[in-house]
Amino acid sequence: NVVTYNSVINACARCGEAVRAEGWLKHMLSKDITPGTLTYNSLINACAKAGDVASAERWLSSMAERGVQPDEVSYSTVIHACGSKQDPQRAESWLEKMRAGATPGVEGPNAFCYNSVVQSWARAGNAARAAKWLTTCARAGAEGTAASFSAVVAAYIREGSLPEAER
Repeated sequence: NVVTYNSVINACARCGEAVRAEGWLKHMLSKDITPGTLTYNSLINACAKAGDVASAERWLSSMAERGVQPDEVSYSTVIHACGSKQDPQRAESWLEKMRAGATPGVEGPNAFCYNSVVQSWARAGNAARAAKWLTTCARAGAEGTAASFSAVVAAYIREGSLPEAER
């Protein structure tokens, strides 16, 4: 049943076994068992943990095409994966899609999404862009984490912008 397949796919995800998780989805489909949001979120997570951002994005994009509604977890996992792979522009693009309300039923970005983008830009050495997203996070009513504030300060210090770091 769907619960059993979701459990197996989720176990694969926890181990970063994206190919194995995709194989279980194919097996699930061959048994005419309909995957749901949890199934796809586990696949997205498996791809993210395996460092395969393109596949994580592909699964997120294909959810709606297959009649499955993405949720906040779907997006936040892809955003975090992009940030982890040092691709802040890509992470920001997914965050902007969430903010634009491009997917019906998906709430706006949560603090985790914003903080992933902030930290990604800070690690990339773009302190101003990281600070912009930290401000946007606060204006959206989400809370910036201590790690995000620290990352922005460190990015400004690395740039030699001590006055900005002290603000």
